[in-house]
Amino acid sequence: MATSPARSSSSCISQGTRISGRVDFGEMATIDGEAEGEITGESIEIAPSGVVMARITANRLKISGQVNGEIVARERVELLPTARLRCTITTPTLVVVEGAQFEGDCKMPAGATNSANLETEEMEESGMSFLITQEQRAKLRERGYSDDDIAEMIPAVAHRILGVK
Repeated sequence: MATSPARSSSSCISQGTRISGRVDFGEMATIDGEAEGEITGESIEIAPSGVVMARITANRLKISGQVNGEIVARERVELLPTARLRCTITTPTLVVVEGAQFEGDCKMPAGATNSANLETEEMEESGMSFLITQEQRAKLRERGYSDDDIAEMIPAVAHRILGVK
């Protein structure tokens, strides 16, 4: 189903809501409540009231709340003054605003400005990739896999199907 460029949509995990498991956001998403598990999306914002214990994979991530876990951002991570993080961050661009608290490790791959470059560096370091890129999703759809199938798919399986080494 095609969407109108003039129409924007967003998802929200509201304050007072607690979710656990795997969540894949297709558009802008805001987390005001509590989330744990695995979170993926294009652009994710964690509000001051947000509490996240998860592996987060996104293009862009803006954090005002609390995060424990692991972050992989293909473009940018921005830590705002009320951010409280205990995690590992992998991103080509990290912005830390005065007041933000970050305890953990940060890997900033040189020259990794797109998901393919970041994924390649991640694979070289760990021997495996934790991402299914948008291009790979499109190729899986061409092979008959539904968006639900792809969302449930382990990245290593997707890579095997596509012949990615």
